[in-house]
Amino acid sequence: MHETVLRYNILLEESQGLTYCHAINHNLTHINEDVINFGPPDNFWCYNFERAVGRYIAISTNFKNIEITFARAELRREVLKVRASLKVQGNSSAETVSYPKEAHYGSLAEAEDAKQHFSDEANHQAKINGILVGALKPVHLFGELQRDSILAQFNQDQGITGGSLSNVAQECRSIYFPSVEGNKGMLYRVGENVIVSEEDGNERVLTITQLLRTNISNEYHLFVVGDCFQAVIHNSEKQLHHWSKGALVRPTSTQKIVHSSKIQRKIMLFPDPENLNDLSMYICIDY
Repeated sequence: MHETVLRYNILLEESQGLTYCHAINHNLTHINEDVINFGPPDNFWCYNFERAVGRYIAISTNFKNIEITFARAELRREVLKVRASLKVQGNSSAETVSYPKEAHYGSLAEAEDAKQHFSDEANHQAKINGILVGALKPVHLFGELQRDSILAQFNQDQGITGGSLSNVAQECRSIYFPSVEGNKGMLYRVGENVIVSEEDGNERVLTITQLLRTNISNEYHLFVVGDCFQAVIHNSEKQLHHWSKGALVRPTSTQKIVHSSKIQRKIMLFPDPENLNDLSMYICIDY
């Protein structure tokens, strides 16, 4: 929770500026202590009441029988909720959809709509391998090192040797991992920072530079290309930032190619505030 709050405050400061950072943003950093001291936030937060008041104020009235107007508005809202739930239940009986052979949809809305009708096997594959969303652009795999790395990853994951890799791949800017439990999932974009798992079980920080769809033995497989970061080590121990407790990492000059199933989670890399002139050190906000 603390890491998520830090991420929110950082994004707010970067996107809106310091003028939008109010006392409530600082209070959020103490939410852990508030829960320990006062119990679940539902016991003491007023957000639900404030939101309800805002909704009531927005309702158009003639200032007569306001209570009845509010009651009818609430009734309409509840009826619409029930109708929406019945519509979802009706759609659940539709024909199931398999995992797309192209591992791609033209938009996130299209992917989320298809996900509603995925079979259990399609849900499993989509959750593990992901689905590219958005426009595809052809790219050529010229480097032998890149081709060898892709084939090595494929052979290791499949437990086989060989496989023919096409010289042309497709590049996309986003990959979507739907959630099996709910309707929403996680979207990763080029330029974002992620944690990936390595062959030895360790984790590596990457900045995504490419999302590739390759054709190996006439089947599509997804790979992630990224710039690597390494942990800052001192006396054989990984160094942590003293107040945020985030791991300190620094960029390397190497790139890594991993299968899309190796993506574990999204993170943030924030420059060390005590060394803003030296961008060789970053704090890993792992939420």
